[in-house]
Amino acid sequence: MSKKIFIFLFLTFICLANYNDLLADNYKVSEIYGNIKISSDPSELIDLHREGQINPRALMAFGKLPDEFVSLAMKLRSYDIDLLRADIHQIEEYIDQARSGIIDIDPEILINLKFYILDKKYINWSNLKTGDIISGYELLWFDDNTWMMLQSPEGGESRISSSGVLQLETDNLAFVIPEEDKVITDDFKTVITDLKIPEAAGEDLSPRAASLYEYWVDIFETQGFFLKTVDGFLVEETSDKIVLQARLADYTLESDVEVNNVLKFYYKPINDEIMDFEVQLPERIWLHDEQAMPVGLSTFSDHNINGKWSNQLESPIKLDAMLTNINFFPDALASENDSQEMISVDNISLRYNMEKLSQSAWDIQGKLQASNLYLFEHDGSKVLHCASLTQSIAVEDHQTGTLSALIPAVIHMVEHEEKDLFLNVFEDVVMDYGDLNYSMVVEDLEIHDLEDIKYLKVGHFENTGQTSRSIDAPQSRDFIGGYKFRDLKVLADDADFFINGFSFETGLTGVDVVKLGMLMNLEKLMQENPFIIVDIFQEFLDGFHLAFSFSEFQGSHEDLDFSGLNDLSMRLSVSGLKELMPSIGINYNHSGLKSIEDVPYEVTPEDLQLGINIARIPVMDIINTTMTGQMSEAALLEVFTIHDSSFELDELDVKFPGANISLKGFASAGEKIIPDIGIVHLLMLNSTLEIENIDHLEEYFLNLMSSPDDKENLKAIVAFIKLVSEEHVQEDGTSLHHVTIISNEQGEITANGKDIKPLIDIIHN
Repeated sequence: MSKKIFIFLFLTFICLANYNDLLADNYKVSEIYGNIKISSDPSELIDLHREGQINPRALMAFGKLPDEFVSLAMKLRSYDIDLLRADIHQIEEYIDQARSGIIDIDPEILINLKFYILDKKYINWSNLKTGDIISGYELLWFDDNTWMMLQSPEGGESRISSSGVLQLETDNLAFVIPEEDKVITDDFKTVITDLKIPEAAGEDLSPRAASLYEYWVDIFETQGFFLKTVDGFLVEETSDKIVLQARLADYTLESDVEVNNVLKFYYKPINDEIMDFEVQLPERIWLHDEQAMPVGLSTFSDHNINGKWSNQLESPIKLDAMLTNINFFPDALASENDSQEMISVDNISLRYNMEKLSQSAWDIQGKLQASNLYLFEHDGSKVLHCASLTQSIAVEDHQTGTLSALIPAVIHMVEHEEKDLFLNVFEDVVMDYGDLNYSMVVEDLEIHDLEDIKYLKVGHFENTGQTSRSIDAPQSRDFIGGYKFRDLKVLADDADFFINGFSFETGLTGVDVVKLGMLMNLEKLMQENPFIIVDIFQEFLDGFHLAFSFSEFQGSHEDLDFSGLNDLSMRLSVSGLKELMPSIGINYNHSGLKSIEDVPYEVTPEDLQLGINIARIPVMDIINTTMTGQMSEAALLEVFTIHDSSFELDELDVKFPGANISLKGFASAGEKIIPDIGIVHLLMLNSTLEIENIDHLEEYFLNLMSSPDDKENLKAIVAFIKLVSEEHVQEDGTSLHHVTIISNEQGEITANGKDIKPLIDIIHN
């Protein structure tokens, strides 16, 4: 059911899609003589063309690489050749290798690829018309004996005439491409390249209307998109607006039912860059699965969807959407009566805003809210209610240009089940995206008799996530995510418990996102190189932490009874993994525990506090010492000394009924020079132990033991503690044994200042 809810809520996102770079300067075509064409390709592709960076990988990212060349690139991987990254010179080298038989590939297909790039067959064209706007860094095609007049934003005009392909730069309104041909201009300089002209792209629509048409057609034709049209899109264009409309697929069990299921997009230009837009949804909307099969019907009483649209980004830069009294029927096709499963929501709102930082960098903020969400079964019974749901996302310094290359790569991966393109584009994209913060908050959630749960109630649920750039590591990211519950009640066949508060947090630091992307293709990569997993994981992650906590846990889950457990928390943190010198921190505590199954009450730790820190563990040196057969106490102490390793028991406090144990200590390795022997490595220790009512504790543990040897060992330990410790009688009459044990760099071992090394040697021997 959760998947159906997600699909239903996702309806409000139909106005969101990929982004492209914005361009600030625009020039109006005031007059044209002859035939001039303008490239209709994305500005990012034109930028690559201008900079001479077109290669198969770039073309593939924009859906411009024919399938025969994609298959060729996959085949050449067996020769350790990355064709997708190859430039023209490298492709010519591969042609020579194919001709000489070094690689078993038909050279003709490589030659076809070479001229596909050189002849620039990947560029699409549309006719330029009077009144059109030309932005910077666009490609133009001039037939012979043609010219045009351009008007600058300041009102000045210049006559441009030539033949070939031009590229417009906005700094001084000059056409520049670093190749030679003839130049004919008035007050502009032009350098021309040769290019074949494809078939005309159509003359009925303005470039802006044609772009909108292509955009929505591409969205609706994407495999797995949840809305489907019947006859595609119709476009109406006037001087002040552009209207796109499509009839959505509709299904009914009653043949005489007529519905108005037309989806409309209204665009009103504000200036050359921005348009106001509005979306009118039909009264009935059928949602579809990845196989284009209907999965449910949605209806609503009212809606309002509007915002501002960027021509260059081809997406909203501001969106305000509201839907009221929404109902979703997952089994509408299977039900011939009104009694059917239904999801109902009072209100859904979506707000989204982008603020521009530079040419292609943006800050993005979005929020989705839903109130009073209900889920009803076929018999009308309410099985779920959620008072409110809020999702928020904020992205800082987000590079829209690089993300636009990722979108077609993802679509290609889904449609063709190929991950190679995605991984190649992913490597570039991750270098440019900014920091991200995400949160989801659910208030007052109740579930009744849903699957295995008889009853579940959550007063407050919160999920947060954060991604940020790692310091001094451009391709590394830090990830932090967590969950929080408050007032959680669960009743099921194997559980009946209440938790006043629960939280869980996990964090990853220094994650190499390029190697993270490689994990998506790990199975295939390991088939080619079984040892590549070592390379991927060796510097994949620098550190991580896990933490969770409970408060006021009451009840049981399966065979565990935690009645009376007031608080429980644990945290594990690891750092320094990339240096193979990890440091580990462990913190654990609980309080109020009264009983554990099969554990006597007298030895149940009511309260426990534990803190451990292990710094700079020399993993590789320990492994090497073990592998070479030199493992010994002296060898390990030498390794720990070299790397300044240490072990700190920050606290260990255990409270039993009638007895307490407290232990703290710090251990490290050191060395001293002994005449005639040389350097000797020692364990240095400073620890403090306190035991309250040791006799009482000894008696209970002896009663639990059945082995005579175990009992004798326990008695010996207790006798040793009593021998070396100081005993104090407390006000309540209980005894307190205190002992401080120190082992220094001179090799001395003392307990409360007394030398106990001889006693230790006897016990050791």
